[in-house]
Parts: sequence; C-alpha cells; structure tokens
Amino acid sequence: MLCVLASAGAAQPPAEVTFDPVSQTVSVSATAVPRGALVAEIARQSGVRLVTDDPLPLPISVAFRDLPLALALRRVLGERSFVLEHRVAARADGGPRRLWILPADGPASGATEPPAPEPDRRARLAAAA
Repeated sequence: MLCVLASAGAAQPPAEVTFDPVSQTVSVSATAVPRGALVAEIARQSGVRLVTDDPLPLPISVAFRDLPLALALRRVLGERSFVLEHRVAARADGGPRRLWILPADGPASGATEPPAPEPDRRARLAAAA
C-alpha cells in the first residue's frame, strides 16, 4: 500500500510510505517530514498500534527500500528507544501488535517516580518484631 503524506508547510515535499504485508517490509522516501507523522503512517500501514506520549515533531529526511519493519523503524527513529511487542497468535500474519516509543529523557513529564518495591516477608517480620 502506498501513502503520500502531505507536509504541514506548502513548500515541503510529501513523504511516500509503502508497506508490503507479504514480505513485512517498508519503503520510505521523505524530505523534511515530521518524524511522528512518518512513524504513525508506518504503524498504520503495518497494522501496529502506536503507543507514545511524544509527538516526535522534529523533521526527518530519509529514503530506503524494502527494509524489515524493525530496521525501518530504527532508521526513522534513530537513537530513540522503541519496543515492538509481539504476542503469540496476536495476529494471523505473525506481525507485531504494538509499537512503544519510549521517552527520550526518562519518565514523561508529569510522571511520578515508580513506587518503592514492597519489602519481602522477612523484612516485614523483622520490622514488626
């Protein structure tokens, strides 16, 4: 499936994204397109649910053909950490189910620190004595 993304500014050229469901590969040709829009289109075409709090607004220029999904995402996301979640029998084609893009600098803004681990049974008994 071929999709052409229109850029926010009229002077910016569009991006072309193609996902081949048979080979599970992605082809992209993009110039100065917001990274988030490109990732969202790759996720949409591949049937993967995108999970992120970051709109990834920085523009990217990239071109490649017939890369496996994970390598295509690595090329688009650069150093940004992500997880492709697979579950047994989640999809008939065996493809990933969700794409998690992790925060760039620790927890997302407004997030609290994770709770401290609960002490084990021995520590609770010793504290109670």
